[in-house]
Amino acid sequence: MSAYGSGAGSAPVPVGGAGTLIVVAKAPVPGRVKTRLTPHFTPRQAAELARAALQDTLDAVLATPARRRVLYLDGAPGH
Repeated sequence: MSAYGSGAGSAPVPVGGAGTLIVVAKAPVPGRVKTRLTPHFTPRQAAELARAALQDTLDAVLATPARRRVLYLDGAPGH
């Protein structure tokens, strides 16, 4: 039996979890994220959508077996 399972990408994923999961994101700051959603949404609404999407992504990462999880955030956390 192989020590690797099938992954979504071309690289094999070790059975029992990936080595490292990396998320690259921008801090959800109004006027800086999801700008193509305006004028249908205000910059604040677009930022709230970005915040919710990032939270969903981080929840999924935490629920996925991995040896290490890394978040590269462009901007200050907590915005």
